[in-house]
Amino acid sequence: ENADDTKQIADDTKQIADDTKQIEDDTKQNYGMKTYGICGSPWVPIL
Repeated sequence: ENADDTKQIADDTKQIADDTKQIEDDTKQNYGMKTYGICGSPWVPIL
């Protein structure tokens, strides 16, 4: 039972790590969009 609990905690920890990485990726992507702008996005710089 304890081994199962430990595995569950490890799985949860991995899930949190995956979520954190996803947020980092999204933040990086948003930063890129703000920097370069994409047609139709509110961040398109006026040239």
